[in-house]
Amino acid sequence: MLRSRSGRDGFETLSEQQLNFETSTVIGDKFRLAAIARPTFLDAGDASGNTSLRLGLAPSGSDLGANTASGVGAEVQLSSENFGLKVGTTPDGFLVQNATLGLRLRPANGPFTVMFNRDVVHDTLLSYAGVKDPISGQIFGGVMSNALSLQGDWAGAESGVYARAGYQHLTGDHVQTNRRIDGGGGAWWRVLKTSDGTLTLGANLFGMKYDKNLRYFTLGHGGYFSPQRYVLFNIPVTWQGTYNGRFDYSITGGLGLQHIMEDDAPYFPLDASLQGRKGPVYTGVTQTGEHFSLRMDGGYRIAPHWTLGGFLDINNTRSYTNQSAGFYLRYIFREQPLVRDMSIPSLPDWTGGRQLGLP
Repeated sequence: MLRSRSGRDGFETLSEQQLNFETSTVIGDKFRLAAIARPTFLDAGDASGNTSLRLGLAPSGSDLGANTASGVGAEVQLSSENFGLKVGTTPDGFLVQNATLGLRLRPANGPFTVMFNRDVVHDTLLSYAGVKDPISGQIFGGVMSNALSLQGDWAGAESGVYARAGYQHLTGDHVQTNRRIDGGGGAWWRVLKTSDGTLTLGANLFGMKYDKNLRYFTLGHGGYFSPQRYVLFNIPVTWQGTYNGRFDYSITGGLGLQHIMEDDAPYFPLDASLQGRKGPVYTGVTQTGEHFSLRMDGGYRIAPHWTLGGFLDINNTRSYTNQSAGFYLRYIFREQPLVRDMSIPSLPDWTGGRQLGLP
């Protein structure tokens, strides 16, 4: 998997290369057990003295050199239709390493799903892996989100609606503690069905609010997008189909609007001696602009035991352009028919999601 995020080199930009090795098995046709190893390499580029941003205590314009991190993370998952569990670690070679944990419950196979997810914030090298202050040697960053959410889904054959609400408690090494609340909802309608696939139209509204703006890179900040107001409205269109009974694919494109408001933020929110009573502050930002997204997924059964698939995802959510792409080659011990009905269900991963091309 390759992922990139726009921004200023050495700070907001991030290039991630990740290779997933996964093995899984089905227990009693009801549970999916998976073990995953994730070698990961991160590159934030070289600031090279050409930015007004500061890292740690270093003055703006400092030549900070290459900013990279690498390591291997691991995770074990157990999941079924109404239950999901994950236990893992962030990559062992990062300056800040943490345990990850996730739990998904859908009581009585009903419309509500409760989810807890403790995971690292992937926005920047600072939030993802942690960095060392070039002046004091203080390691800071490695921000962990402890997120609890409730979502309700009510869907029929032709349409559906959903609503969700969430709360997050965010912590990091020498990073100010933060809180977030979010919520949203949406609906979808099937507007076309053929023998090859279906076309659906949707509408989504999402909003979130952080207590503190901690998106900068001086000591005490976490380097992650944390506005005091964020609202996103978009209209997605999805075509999901199959070709010759062997290639399952999905294409979703969306357009909309997003509004961002950030408060002023102190340079050193945890260090009163550095910040002072009237110390420097980052000026808040308010902006409204367009939102776009494109997601393509596909899975092709090349042999009774083998499936080849991949994805491409491009969007400008949260004011930065994000691009990711990846592919997988999966071997299935139990022989599968090369041609099958795409409606045959598969066991989900711990989040409840399914990958195209799975039996």
